[in-house]
Amino acid sequence: MPLEERSHVFLALVLSFSVAYTLFVIPIDISMLYLARFLMGVGLGVSQSISTVYIAEISTPNVRGNLAVIPAMTGCLGVVSCQVLAKFLEWKQLAIVFAAINIPFIIMVLLMPESPVYLISKDKIEEAHKVLRRLRGKNWNVTKELTEIKKRTEGTGSTSSKTAINDFFLPHVIKPVAIAFTLMFFFQTSGINLVLTFAPQKS
Repeated sequence: MPLEERSHVFLALVLSFSVAYTLFVIPIDISMLYLARFLMGVGLGVSQSISTVYIAEISTPNVRGNLAVIPAMTGCLGVVSCQVLAKFLEWKQLAIVFAAINIPFIIMVLLMPESPVYLISKDKIEEAHKVLRRLRGKNWNVTKELTEIKKRTEGTGSTSSKTAINDFFLPHVIKPVAIAFTLMFFFQTSGINLVLTFAPQKS
């Protein structure tokens, strides 16, 4: 099964998390721990964004809003799971457990279908039809949905210009991004995750 551009991004995320947890397990010096934490942060940020977009593109309108909250909910579930396991495991053992989770992760990435919206935007109509049939089942009017997606995609392309790198440095964009980045930077560097995770071992 050929992998498209977005599937490559998911595979890159798996690699990022795998390298990060490996560095946690066998750190030679503290700089490796900093690098591991950076890779995990990049992976988490990208995965939250792309998974939300992917879910919205493959779901039907009547459940799209409900399904779009799945990344946030699973993120919270992951934090809780980490805190529970940290009660019984040392941090290196915990890193090994979460590194092992990347194995089923990569298998699921290889099996998941490409977004039909993405395929239509690349004029791969036949592939989009097959993906929608796989996602919706044999009783769904796939042709109708394909037409609606194509109209929506063409309308978006005709009314908006392509995003350029310079757009990210516009005042109304860079200010909220800088504020959000600064808040998250100090939130993470304060060590709050370490306290929340391993506080039960010290109680």
